[in-house]
Amino acid sequence: MTHEQDGSPWNPSAEIEITTGPLPGSRKVYLEGSRHPELRVPCREVELDGGSGSLRLYDSSGPYTDSGTSIDVREGLRPLREEWIEARRRSGNGTGNVTQMHY
Repeated sequence: MTHEQDGSPWNPSAEIEITTGPLPGSRKVYLEGSRHPELRVPCREVELDGGSGSLRLYDSSGPYTDSGTSIDVREGLRPLREEWIEARRRSGNGTGNVTQMHY
């Protein structure tokens, strides 16, 4: 297996460089759910030119652009849904298909 950019051999123990941190001209914000306040929808608040305020856009960058999060790709992402899955399992609804495709 080789490195795509320069053809050098792939080294799985090599240092991994990940771009993290805030993006220029914007800040990451979260909108809380009205029925489930623990659910937070990530958005990017972009400042508009000329003092016209800001525009909120859905942000799919994950935790990588959240300045309050430390990233370690070897650790993986925080198990965000673990409590929901456990609660569903305890309620007896955790067996079988539970996606909307099931209905």
